[in-house]
Amino acid sequence: MKTKFLPLFLILFMGGFQVVMGQNFNFQSLDRPWAVEAGIGVGWTYADNSSAFRRASFSLHPAASVSLARNISPVISLRGTFGFQQMEGNFNADLDRKIRMGEQGNAYHFGGEIFYFDFMPVFNFVGGPRHVNRSQVNIYGGVGVGVLGIMGDYDIMVNGESQNINNDMVIATFPARAGISYRFRPQLDFALEGTVLITLRDDIDGHTGYNRFDDYPMNVQFKVRKMFSFDY
Repeated sequence: MKTKFLPLFLILFMGGFQVVMGQNFNFQSLDRPWAVEAGIGVGWTYADNSSAFRRASFSLHPAASVSLARNISPVISLRGTFGFQQMEGNFNADLDRKIRMGEQGNAYHFGGEIFYFDFMPVFNFVGGPRHVNRSQVNIYGGVGVGVLGIMGDYDIMVNGESQNINNDMVIATFPARAGISYRFRPQLDFALEGTVLITLRDDIDGHTGYNRFDDYPMNVQFKVRKMFSFDY
């Protein structure tokens, strides 16, 4: 008698399984225009008393960020980012040179922490019309505007003695970012992203006029991006 119910049980089980799979497929295919990102990596500062690009001997320190992004078209998203990184000089100079630098009003060493918040459009050069059919690999980039807060200080030689000077400041920044992302799961991406926090100041390090450009904090981060929707 029990064997008569086995085919019926299998039919009901397979039917229920197909319904569950169909619901799961529909849920996975729902559009998720929002994304939250978290990143961690290393940062450095291009400055007069850190290093030049041709030497590339910057002092590396931790960097991290969190972001919230919203897709507004298949190729453009808007992103807000809050980030942090440490900074420190890496300029080797003997005592005589430090004294000469001090006579010119320039520091020989600097350090501190950088906090920034910015807003930028991000352009997807390889993407898709929706997140569910986006490409496996995407290349993206953009330029934005934001504010950069520095809690720093620098060391300078005054009358043959080293003095530590506070150098806190809040300035404008124009971040430039570029990265490559990999679609790991339908709602999950991994990315490697580089950032240059462009400033119009040459005194972040307490030193001016040595390098060709102004002082630019930079970082490279590994990021995890999760897509979601506020509707479901």
